[in-house]
Amino acid sequence: MLQTVLLLVAVVQVCHGAACVDSNVQTCLQALEPVARNLNRTAIPGDTTLSVQVNVTFDAEKKDISICCKDYSYPAKTFSLNPLSSDLTLAADTLTTPAVDFKSDGTMMGKYYTLLMVDPDVPFPTYGTDARPLQHWLIINMMDGNITSGHTVNGYRGPRPPNQSPHYYFYLLYEQQSLMDNNTPFKYNGSCSATCLFDVSAFRTENNLTLVGLNWMVSANDAYVNNSYVQSGSRTPKDVCQWTPGYADPCPTSTAAILLSKTVLCILIMSLAAAVINI
Repeated sequence: MLQTVLLLVAVVQVCHGAACVDSNVQTCLQALEPVARNLNRTAIPGDTTLSVQVNVTFDAEKKDISICCKDYSYPAKTFSLNPLSSDLTLAADTLTTPAVDFKSDGTMMGKYYTLLMVDPDVPFPTYGTDARPLQHWLIINMMDGNITSGHTVNGYRGPRPPNQSPHYYFYLLYEQQSLMDNNTPFKYNGSCSATCLFDVSAFRTENNLTLVGLNWMVSANDAYVNNSYVQSGSRTPKDVCQWTPGYADPCPTSTAAILLSKTVLCILIMSLAAAVINI
């Protein structure tokens, strides 16, 4: 499925331009709708008609990580998500809560909105499925499309895909018909936690929510993800590094380190010999 979608994305890029951050909202949304429908995801109804452009911008800090016998460096950068791009988004660059804003040719004034972020590609069905994905962020009752005015049910948690398959992370914007009780979303969670197995379809239909905007990114396992699992104690280095070329336990000594140690040893032997001769 991923290959088919990426092919469609490539076609859309040629026909409509490479970025869905166009100042013309309708151009962006018209390019986005067929790609979104082709994803065949439970969270995106087949009759979805978009009216709001969802812009998601990350301000990533520089990170240096040592894991799996290798050193990794992630430079600082600021970037906006482009769902019409075929590029993977590094999980290391999405650690902090992004800035989110909305654009619409119509009015968003006088209306309440919900922002929901989910991962439907969790490899463990006890935590998430396509029909009941893992929830990564939920804000309800955003007045006039102002994200700071809403009630945060669950704060942002960045991607941490544990397996090697790419994961889609969807940012779904719903228009509400009325003010929602702050406790309402909790009844759609699974029994494992406040974020797992979120029944997105029931949440949408039972609360009369209309999907009016969306964005997404595709992210995969990387050094940052592996390091975060090891640091939390939930997985061992051997668990997370098994797919990394060159990994061994213990880590092999580099050629440079071996040459340096030999040089130091030679110097010590020569110094010792000189000392013995002088005795």
